[in-house]
Amino acid sequence: MSGWPSTVNKDTDAIFETEKQLVDYFPVRKHAEAVGVTTFVVVVVPPVVYGRGTGPWNQLSVHTPDFVHARFKHKKVYKFEENTSIQTVHISDLTALYSPIVRAALNNEDILSGKEGYYFAVAHDVDMWEFQDHFAAAMEARGLVPNDKPDVYPVNEFAAEAVEVPGEFLNVLYQMGDTTTESWLET
Repeated sequence: MSGWPSTVNKDTDAIFETEKQLVDYFPVRKHAEAVGVTTFVVVVVPPVVYGRGTGPWNQLSVHTPDFVHARFKHKKVYKFEENTSIQTVHISDLTALYSPIVRAALNNEDILSGKEGYYFAVAHDVDMWEFQDHFAAAMEARGLVPNDKPDVYPVNEFAAEAVEVPGEFLNVLYQMGDTTTESWLET
């Protein structure tokens, strides 16, 4: 989809150079450079931002409630056929990353930007099967599902309908983790 290599990247890798090789190399950044606007890239890789926020909206993870809604819809907990690890970050860690960047930008302070202005919000990995096992056990303990073990989604179309996302986004949102597949990269 984006053309980004499926290898694990570190913040010390040649990220800017890799990004320049992509077909659609961030036209917003090109325009910003042309008009003299400083750019920052805050990479929020994790599909799971967890913890209770303090703002009026989005006080829960966007990702986890999808599993809860799917549980209510089908009266069971499901997991994907292939296990993966996904990266996560707590909301307080994410805001701790954003705050100094925004503060420095507002105060015209020196802060890494442009080629050097990449900031990564990743705290730790979560094994999705382990997460779903704990989720199923918690739901069963509350009498919300008949057993404490998740079933495997029978097909991706069923999974997409259960978590209420278009099928073409299923891999990106729920199955990417550490198991990027050739078929996804070719779509």
